[in-house]
Amino acid sequence: MSKFYTVSLQNETIIFTAAFEKKLNNGNKETYDLYIETKAKFPTFKIVVEEAKKRVGKYDHTTMDDIEAYIGDDEHKEWKVEFDKLFGEKIPSKTNATKSVRKVKFAVIRKWFVEKREGEEAEKAKKAREAAAKKAKRTNKKATDEDKAVEQNVPLEVANNSQQEQLDLVS
Repeated sequence: MSKFYTVSLQNETIIFTAAFEKKLNNGNKETYDLYIETKAKFPTFKIVVEEAKKRVGKYDHTTMDDIEAYIGDDEHKEWKVEFDKLFGEKIPSKTNATKSVRKVKFAVIRKWFVEKREGEEAEKAKKAREAAAKKAKRTNKKATDEDKAVEQNVPLEVANNSQQEQLDLVS
């Protein structure tokens, strides 16, 4: 079995990958030979090409300029230091004599950036949840104090003062 296609005996189909179709359309001889061989093995089967998988991540359209702008601000100075340490080395471009390129592939840089960015967002979300929990706890305590004041039939300030006085007497 090839990594370029799968055969579904139940549906009587040959499912080629999008990469295989691209190679076939570019005139690759090995790909064409595999195509003819597969057709000969299964002459009555229908040929289907699967859809190319598209990235649907949040940062898929991030460019190198976007990454450098994001880590260049004051809030991410430590990211810039780490970035320069990991990916700072540049080499002359083979296609443009006046330009330098990073020695590391962009896919590696993007992966590093996405992991850092998602970690940062997760940390911010965690802090926001903790702050919301604290606020809810304060609101709940205030509601409890108001309920006690109503039960005692005294104004809330008096009830709070009496609680503070009780705390002062204990300590």
